[in-house]
Amino acid sequence: MVIVAALAWAYMKYRSAAAPQFQRVENMSLSGVSLSKITLKGDAIFKNDNNVGCTMSGIDLDVFANGVKVGKIENKDTVAISGNSEFGIPLYVSFSPTSFLKEKNILSNILSAYENKKVEVYLKGNINVLLAGVSVPIPMAYKDSVAIGGL
Repeated sequence: MVIVAALAWAYMKYRSAAAPQFQRVENMSLSGVSLSKITLKGDAIFKNDNNVGCTMSGIDLDVFANGVKVGKIENKDTVAISGNSEFGIPLYVSFSPTSFLKEKNILSNILSAYENKKVEVYLKGNINVLLAGVSVPIPMAYKDSVAIGGL
């Protein structure tokens, strides 16, 4: 009888729980530039309005720079997330400057980055969380201009 009551309580608690929501990206910046690699970093900020904690179980984001798909952020690490909290997940992406060579508008991409000293960065995909043992994708879309001083 005690087990049934505990299971019923757990079911009622988790049934009303919703997945955390994407809020914003902070600190998006250029962390490294060389002829072979450009590295960006930032923190994806989420809000968990539930009393129930959950676990981040993966990241799957496409990365675009000046409209060109240059890479992917994939991470299968798990991170415990407290209930009723705002939390950040570090994001890192490295890509080759030659990614721009794959597109017809290479010259305009290079000239735009050089003239503006900025790159338009767009991240789109999902952050996956385990909520009551069920994997829930949280959609994420973020667009910003990142300064690339020194070009």
